[in-house]
Amino acid sequence: MLTRKPSLTALLGAAIAGAALMGAGTATADPTAIQQRIDALQHSSQARLLKQPLAQARDALERAREARAAGDLIHGVELEALANDWLDLAGDLTRAVALERQVDAVQRKLADTVQTKQRTETLLEETVAQRERSRLQLRRVLAKKDAGDQAPLKTPSPKGQGPGTRP
Repeated sequence: MLTRKPSLTALLGAAIAGAALMGAGTATADPTAIQQRIDALQHSSQARLLKQPLAQARDALERAREARAAGDLIHGVELEALANDWLDLAGDLTRAVALERQVDAVQRKLADTVQTKQRTETLLEETVAQRERSRLQLRRVLAKKDAGDQAPLKTPSPKGQGPGTRP
């Protein structure tokens, strides 16, 4: 049985199609660029969090180099795409951590705002209650004053000038 060896053009075409199907995204097939992405993420502040995805990306890149060196271009391209996928995952993790920090800050601010709102509502309720007590007190004072104004006026008699006294 004769097997026909695929041509280099067919292999590259299949490799490109495979990489496109794998959704390499911002990925590159250049091993040097992949290594630079790994190095950049390794030296980021999130390196500890990214330890596993970076190790997987380095491993896939090394396997891609070995596959290419052995003449297996299809698997070399697929492994480079895998390395890029791991790097995309590492980037997603970095963005997720940054977003979680932003969410945490917003939640703290929201909690402070809710607490301030509650204090403001309490103060407002106390102010309204005090205003109503003051109004009630004012009504009582005005009612007493009105009652005092409507009472018959008693004029005091001058001393020594009453009935039965002589001038």
